[in-house]
Amino acid sequence: MTITKINSDQKNASNNKKRVKRSHKKNEKDFELLTEIKENFEDIKSLLKCKSSDKKTIEQKIDLIWINCKSLFCQLLKQKNMFNNINLLFTKGNNDLKNEIFEETLKNIVVISIHEYSKQFVIILAKHSTKYLVGIIKHIKLNIDKIVCSRNGLYVIDEVFKLCNRKSKHEIISEILHYSNTDEIIDDHFESNVKLEFQHVEKENENIKLNGVEIEDVKSKCQLNVDENNKNKEKEQQIDYVTSKNFILIRKLSSKRCWNFEITHYILHRYINEEKISIKFLLDLFIRNKQLHLLLYTYKGLEVGLNLLDTNEIIILFNLIQKDFSNLVNDKYGVIYILKFLELNNVTINNKIIDIYTNEYKSIFIEEISILPILYFFNQEAKYYPTLFNTLRQKKQVQIDK
Repeated sequence: MTITKINSDQKNASNNKKRVKRSHKKNEKDFELLTEIKENFEDIKSLLKCKSSDKKTIEQKIDLIWINCKSLFCQLLKQKNMFNNINLLFTKGNNDLKNEIFEETLKNIVVISIHEYSKQFVIILAKHSTKYLVGIIKHIKLNIDKIVCSRNGLYVIDEVFKLCNRKSKHEIISEILHYSNTDEIIDDHFESNVKLEFQHVEKENENIKLNGVEIEDVKSKCQLNVDENNKNKEKEQQIDYVTSKNFILIRKLSSKRCWNFEITHYILHRYINEEKISIKFLLDLFIRNKQLHLLLYTYKGLEVGLNLLDTNEIIILFNLIQKDFSNLVNDKYGVIYILKFLELNNVTINNKIIDIYTNEYKSIFIEEISILPILYFFNQEAKYYPTLFNTLRQKKQVQIDK
């Protein structure tokens, strides 16, 4: 047994040495190739600077460089300096070369999309032509599960999303929602963390004061006549929500601080409209992560914010956005959220807004729209703002251009 084990160990050690040797050889070969590529790029840059350079010579030189670059394509795009060189190849190359670079990008769409530097190359291609945009959308949809949970990947999806027409936007959102309903979204470690965090939120909520009185004191003084079956049903709904796949996706987006991406606002909006997520638990989430202000710079995000006002926790919501008040009041969507607070006519919030204007007027009055809350104080009637306060709309939410 001992001799067999020794022989096995010796064989493994020998195999490891061979692997290391092969790896060193490959690294040396790649290093030599990389050095050659860098020299070639310096040559092509010199040729491009020279006005007398022959166009055909430049194209041939670019084609030769691409042949060398192809095997290291992803590796080169991940390097800041080489990224610019690859972009130079794409910009100065002929249509055949452009198409070849595009095809190579599609083959490696996941690797390229989730890296800090290379992700930008996907956006460059998407903006180049409709044909490339369509191809990128198709491959993003095919690999949505690998891209959407990466912050860099979500950035790519978001930028491509902005270039899409309404139909393509709907398809991308549907693909993400479909992915969220697969078992792949569930991760045991992550799910257990969600449960712990939910318990922590519940514990925190026990200490929240309701109109200056501790919730526990209210419970001890008041006998609530609630049917036992309703209690059990409510508990079941809470547990289902915490363990639901939809909640896991939202938590992943929140943990990666992704609410500044417009596409996440569309996702939240769809969840709310389809009643896949509870407004109450969404409020708890934003109380924890303090990222509510990031929603209020887009139409769909504003809609989500207005839905949160239905919880009647308006002072808590205002406190969450107070630090970003100056930016919000200078934004076409953000100012509407501020005006909505004024419409609710809460004395505490009104006084806070007056104090902010009084103390920070130099940083507030940047855009013309920042004066609207002050004008509202003077007028005190919604009818002066027909474009902002549309009484025909459900829940008296504001109507704006989509």
